[in-house]
Amino acid sequence: MALVPALAITAALYLVYLTALAFAGAVWQIWVASLIAGFAAAGIISLPISYLLDMIWDRPGLSASLIAVNMFLGGAFGAAVFAFGTWIGGYPAASILSGVAGVLGAGLLLGLEGRR
Repeated sequence: MALVPALAITAALYLVYLTALAFAGAVWQIWVASLIAGFAAAGIISLPISYLLDMIWDRPGLSASLIAVNMFLGGAFGAAVFAFGTWIGGYPAASILSGVAGVLGAGLLLGLEGRR
């Protein structure tokens, strides 16, 4: 499977996890949601690194700096989404908004890759 569709699938799975977490009313529901999160997190953590390395295969040394910039910007964007989500509706809203932002990002990446 190509990297970008795989990343989109894992982002969608993570949205399912975050939505389930927002509406969980019992401990067993969190455990079930965590099973989905395991698969989703594995893809979200590992696939962007492969994607970046495939993009810059002809520029040695650039990958380390781009991964650091990616982590910094991702952390800043994530903090902003969390702050906005908690402001509009507390932790459940932040959870759902985070998942939606991830799916939108994956969709944007799919759209950009489709042009290439």
